[in-house]
Amino acid sequence: MSNTDVQRERLLANTKTWIHDFQGNISPFMVGAHENTASNMVPDVLTALTEYMYDEFGRDQRRWTGATMRQALDELLPIWTDKYGVNVFELTDFIEDYFMYLEDSHHLNNAATLVGAADDTTYGLEFADGQGDDDGLQADLEQPVAMVAAARHLPVPIGEQETVAFMNKYAAEIVLLADDLTLKEAVSLSMPADATDLKQFAHDFYRDYVLPDLDIEGMLADAGMPPLTDDEDKSKLSENDILMTMVEQSLMNDSTPLSQDQRTQLASRIDGDPMLTPAAQRRFVERHQAVMEQYFGVPAAKTVPHNKHGKVIDFATAKRRLEAASKANNE
Repeated sequence: MSNTDVQRERLLANTKTWIHDFQGNISPFMVGAHENTASNMVPDVLTALTEYMYDEFGRDQRRWTGATMRQALDELLPIWTDKYGVNVFELTDFIEDYFMYLEDSHHLNNAATLVGAADDTTYGLEFADGQGDDDGLQADLEQPVAMVAAARHLPVPIGEQETVAFMNKYAAEIVLLADDLTLKEAVSLSMPADATDLKQFAHDFYRDYVLPDLDIEGMLADAGMPPLTDDEDKSKLSENDILMTMVEQSLMNDSTPLSQDQRTQLASRIDGDPMLTPAAQRRFVERHQAVMEQYFGVPAAKTVPHNKHGKVIDFATAKRRLEAASKANNE
């Protein structure tokens, strides 16, 4: 047996031990959604990743780099999504946790670099697929596009170029009216056609338009996760960084449509004028008066239901405030 074969066997034996120790650290976000497959999927994926890195690049875990990890995940993630019936966010959720485990166990020292590489690949695959399916998104949003056009007494856009321009111009109102819109679709709707850094755009969208209205502490508590801490060590990826990444990826991955309240808040943030005060609520109604009057029965003199200043949206529980108000207005 060659030295290379001996080293490979030793690496895989160590990896088996590490994965066994790691199993208790798997993200509740992923396990909760895939309890039946997690026990087999996690060791299989992490073992296959380790084998690929050694067989293709001759690298054990201490010599993994961001560049080689991006190449490996770009090749392997599509295979695993088909095999296990999950998406890339769910896979990289526990892969990134594993990088952190290896660093905490002193088996590598560049978890932040590897997590960044996994994020790059994840967002690239997810939103590249989304951009490649512009026709599908446009078809899904055909009704809210027509509703905006009708309220504003505009012709319904025809053709891809005209439709994309219309959707970009009236993105806030389309979000407001799209009952089945998910967070990922909202990102895709807002993403410019010439966007080159898909990960950065999606992250910035989440940070600017979604994160300010989240009850992060409540979400972590509901998922059985530890609270955020005052971590002053900036030399490596902190526990806070991982927790925040897990929340972001779980929301991007969530196929549950956003509620009316969530979409209203999101629309106001897309406008650049979040509804945090009564004055901001009035400005929102004034900007979207035609849509608000026609579909919600809210005259310009009134304000839409909103989260009061200082109160955040819990993405798991925010429900139907605007529908209730609209129903009341119509009775």
